[in-house]
Amino acid sequence: PTYTVSSSVLIKHDKNGKGMNSMEELGFVTTSTQIFDNEIEILRSRSLIRKVVTSLDLYITHSYEGRYRDHELYGTSPVQVWVTPEEAERMGNATVNMKTESGKLDVKIIVGNNTYAKHFDSLPAVYPTPSGVFSFTTGKDSTKIATGHNEINAVIMSPTIVAAKYRASLSIEPYSKTTSIANLSLVTTEVERGKDFLEGLVQNYNTDANNDKNEVATKTAEFIDERIRLINS
Repeated sequence: PTYTVSSSVLIKHDKNGKGMNSMEELGFVTTSTQIFDNEIEILRSRSLIRKVVTSLDLYITHSYEGRYRDHELYGTSPVQVWVTPEEAERMGNATVNMKTESGKLDVKIIVGNNTYAKHFDSLPAVYPTPSGVFSFTTGKDSTKIATGHNEINAVIMSPTIVAAKYRASLSIEPYSKTTSIANLSLVTTEVERGKDFLEGLVQNYNTDANNDKNEVATKTAEFIDERIRLINS
């Protein structure tokens, strides 16, 4: 089944900012609609979405085999595998089968034509392979761990490919013609994962906007200081 999760974000609308005034002085006229559209494209940008995917480890999914289909264990897997985003990008795609019993773990990893197998007597554990370094831990939040699943399957994908899939499932529309609020909606197979993605997208967008504003302020101060030194010299 698929679900649609929604959120909203206040679009940064700094029409009276120094950057906008400078553009107008050069003869460029930028309307509110153009500003809004530009910010929407930033929200939908591959780089921003990829940043969310990597920060939330959304390029790694855990599931168990059900009678008719696999069931995702988002944040509830009793054992979790992790690799860095950089190594996941190089692998492209990897599958990890994990069998647990009495605190012990047997893993089977397939990366392309390569297969690796390892037994661990306890967790956490690290397994270096020619394809990359795999880390295994117990579930982060014991109150959310799904019980009764001794065999877990994980899929590790390229963060870039995963980001492209999120981008294709993401819709951003203006709340109305008279506001600077955008409605975000995402089609997903896991509600909590979808909520976390939209929350991460809004947080990263706001953080980047504040960083950009601080950078402009810093460069402006440096420019003014330089002009003052030239005048006084």
